[in-house]
Amino acid sequence: MTARKRRVALVTSNGWGLGHLSRQLAVALALVPGSEVTVFSMSRGLSLIGSFGIRGEYCPGVDSPWIVGAEWDSYVRDRFIAYLEETSPDVVLFDGVAPYLGILRALRWHPEVKAGWLRRGMWQSGPNDGQLRKEAWFDFIIEPGDLAAEADKGPTAGLDAIRIPAISLLDVLEPYSRADACARLGLDPDKRALLITLGSGQPGESSNAAVSAVATALEATEWQVAVARSPIAPSDTGSPREGTIELPGVFPLAQYLAAFDAAIGAAGYNSVHEWLRSGVPSLLVPKSASKTDDQVARARFLSHRGLVLVADDDSPNDVISQTRRLLTDDVRSALSSARIELDIDRRFGGAQAVAGVLGDPPMGVRSESPQMGVRERLKAIIGPKGVDTIRRLRGRKPNRAKKTTVSMVTDTRPDVVSLLMTTDPHQIELTSTRPVEHLLEGSSETYRDLRMRIVDDYYELVD
Repeated sequence: MTARKRRVALVTSNGWGLGHLSRQLAVALALVPGSEVTVFSMSRGLSLIGSFGIRGEYCPGVDSPWIVGAEWDSYVRDRFIAYLEETSPDVVLFDGVAPYLGILRALRWHPEVKAGWLRRGMWQSGPNDGQLRKEAWFDFIIEPGDLAAEADKGPTAGLDAIRIPAISLLDVLEPYSRADACARLGLDPDKRALLITLGSGQPGESSNAAVSAVATALEATEWQVAVARSPIAPSDTGSPREGTIELPGVFPLAQYLAAFDAAIGAAGYNSVHEWLRSGVPSLLVPKSASKTDDQVARARFLSHRGLVLVADDDSPNDVISQTRRLLTDDVRSALSSARIELDIDRRFGGAQAVAGVLGDPPMGVRSESPQMGVRERLKAIIGPKGVDTIRRLRGRKPNRAKKTTVSMVTDTRPDVVSLLMTTDPHQIELTSTRPVEHLLEGSSETYRDLRMRIVDDYYELVD
């Protein structure tokens, strides 16, 4: 009799970029075909993983306008409890800065499921430090390697974790050859190509830095300048500069890096490690406004090691001078030599390492408050309406004093919006005018019925 595959549920927060989703995709690809993997994600980029054969389900993030703010954690709790009961995972792995209480409370409802937190290092001290106390809700913590880990002086540096090599999609995906990548992107393989990923409209990115880099690069007529825009970037980030080649929505960009002779971008975990893994000489312009990820420390450390150039995102003159340096042959050759001398490739393989941990996850002792667990179990038993009744009896306002009024069909009344319930992740619109209740493809009728009950709890349905 064939033993069933291990079931793994990968969870990601929303994020302004695709870092959390990309890391979990790398883990998912390292797990298959030996495991049955699904993804529960708040990223609007969820549809991007479908082409890799990974099933996923979208859940509106904390910034969703459809669920009343105070109710969002309860909504996520109910959603994730239903998801766990539908998929029956052996282990759950969350990737994000802030483990949401809704997710944690759902895991408390299912103590038989082992739970881990894939928590990137290089945190800055700041408002998110309190999130680190939530490690007690997990059985284990995994910290992916960072090529700048020696510069990590933040709040995660001294914490216990399973430390693994750096994670790269290139460890699990075959990169395209230069000729193939150029053909797919519309680039001339016989002409030098510069990739610029600045200015996607995300918080903390300097539009001045992007403008300066692009303008300087266009002065070098022997170069073709490609400007990439994230698949989940706002659509109103401006028209492309004349003379550039726009690359909207390319994912995963890591597979196309052989097309480029140099790159300019922020110093986030994924872009830095994909670029160094692929050997593209790079100029990093770290987001000084980043609230948690210490991009400045990462970029400066790698620059001191001779692996990258770095420029201040608040200094257009610095961006201009460093861009000009990057376009010189001698500088790019020196960056490539430093990468070879430091044997960067041996520092990767993190996706496979995570897969190994999930294959035999350590037994932890979740130490969150047992009173909290009892309270959440009681809430799950009596349901949202029962909770509201108790709150009224105690003279308190019900949680659900306000709901978004929706219909399950198109409605033309101005105070009513239609709700979309779908299994197609491509229908998750970036600027949707209606709420989306996304169902895991292939899920059961029982699950659909349960999801409809959740809809009834959090939306005011009208005929």
